[in-house]
Amino acid sequence: MFQVLPMLAEVLRLRDSSMMSLELTGLVTKYPDMRPEQLVNLLICRGDLSRADARQIVSDTIGEDDPQKKRPLGIFTEIPS
Repeated sequence: MFQVLPMLAEVLRLRDSSMMSLELTGLVTKYPDMRPEQLVNLLICRGDLSRADARQIVSDTIGEDDPQKKRPLGIFTEIPS
């Protein structure tokens, strides 16, 4: 369960914005239950992005959220967006 913490910390630490999509893709690949809004909130925690910028990065990286899409159960399933 705690293996996700270093990955989340890396997104918060990352200063090379060109690597952001790679880090987000890695998170979603390893934790497919992570919702786009959770990624947006993570990016906002960095303090250097507006909500609109964070949404754009997430949308460009993983696409739009499909509420009809069934998500697997995992660590992020129970965390509200």
